Amino acid sequence: MNQSHLTDAIIPSIKQPEIVYDPKREVLILTKTFNDNIYEFDGSQWTVKDNIIYDEQFISFISYDLAYDKNKGRVIIYNNSVPEEPCLWEYNGAELEKAVTSLCPPFRWGQAMAFNEKEGLIMVFGGVDNQKNALNDVWKHQNDSWTMDFNS
Repeated sequence: MNQSHLTDAIIPSIKQPEIVYDPKREVLILTKTFNDNIYEFDGSQWTVKDNIIYDEQFISFISYDLAYDKNKGRVIIYNNSVPEEPCLWEYNGAELEKAVTSLCPPFRWGQAMAFNEKEGLIMVFGGVDNQKNALNDVWKHQNDSWTMDFNS
């Protein structure tokens, strides 16, 4: 990678960044920018994805996480900070779609999320509930359904 390309690149202004690598498309995906756009970095330049088709609900998200799901070949976005809204979304580079899921873990923000390659599923850990209580639970998402793994 040529370093001069990086210094010439337009770097998006961010508030609380979420970034994930999409190996299928070979780009970094950046969200939580001040203008609420999704950006992609191909190794030499940032591109704003302002032509993404998505529901207005996505912009209202307060706390969400990104992970690349190897099984689906898509970036998964988990949000459970807006009650009564879908908690999973899928991003393929052109569309941001609500994912089908049976139920969502209880309301939370400040959680962590990752793709567990060994088990082939998305995992969400902890966060804080709406009374500011720390959550120490682990939730697993596989085959369009959530299960709680344990609560310590």
